[in-house]
Amino acid sequence: MKWVVYAAYRADGNQSPHVVDQLIDYRRAGWKTLLVDASPVVSAERQRDWSESATAWMQRPNIGYDFASYRDGIEHLRSACRIDIDAASLIMTNDSCFGPFIPMADIVVRLEERRSGDLVVHGITDSYEFHHHLQSYWVYSRPPAVSLVRRFLLDLPPIHGVQEAIHRGELGLSRYLAENGCALQALCPTREIIPRFALLHSRPLSILEFGLRRRLDAPRYNRETDRACLRYLRGKPDPFANVNISIGLGAEMLRAKLSPLLKRRLLAENPYDAKSIPSDLDVDSLTNLDVARLLRVGSERQSACRRFW
Repeated sequence: MKWVVYAAYRADGNQSPHVVDQLIDYRRAGWKTLLVDASPVVSAERQRDWSESATAWMQRPNIGYDFASYRDGIEHLRSACRIDIDAASLIMTNDSCFGPFIPMADIVVRLEERRSGDLVVHGITDSYEFHHHLQSYWVYSRPPAVSLVRRFLLDLPPIHGVQEAIHRGELGLSRYLAENGCALQALCPTREIIPRFALLHSRPLSILEFGLRRRLDAPRYNRETDRACLRYLRGKPDPFANVNISIGLGAEMLRAKLSPLLKRRLLAENPYDAKSIPSDLDVDSLTNLDVARLLRVGSERQSACRRFW
């Protein structure tokens, strides 16, 4: 059995077409979905979307961020739906990304090909900020790791604020899994992604280009990512510690067909000030097809995210 617990929130309770696209894509890949909506109000159109595209959906108070939605969703499957979730494959994900621009069925196949052993938990991306961890917007586990994920969520203290969600939730989950013998594997690991985008030419010529760009303040990607690339090329210690590839190289990974998802924050805030990201976007109004066109993603990836058009 395969289940997706999907955390969603929108302050105005209106529709989120990119979420519908994802739910439909999971269904096509053979996954059942539980949509956990923490919106204070849920419009009739949003309710209709969930009823038509998700296997089941529930509403909960907006307390505890996505980790509380993951926990409540899993426990709902166990108690109300009588699902033996510890014996199921489980994806925990949320509405913080556009996509998928690659079918999730293909992504799961790619992850299975990378798997080493049974006690493995996967993410789309990982990070070395603070310590190595999977980014929690998309986490895939199978038995016996599912029981560890569930135990962590049940024992997680109340979360108040974004920083607690990061440190207690995202960082805490990876630490807990690693301490209990789980391997953490990302589809797009930072240790592979940075070298891929850093080696523009030979190593000496790549160092020269990034160094010159830094001097001229004309980054190839953005200042933070270029700095990580240059540290890697020069063999500096901890070259990946201060870069978030889901933000720093999100558009580039999408265009290279490495990642199926693009963080909404990248388009809404562009925190690394990347030149490739359009400015002044009304992100709430964007569909997946809009994003594909904005970033000039190829027609193959556009068709993967189409819904009813």
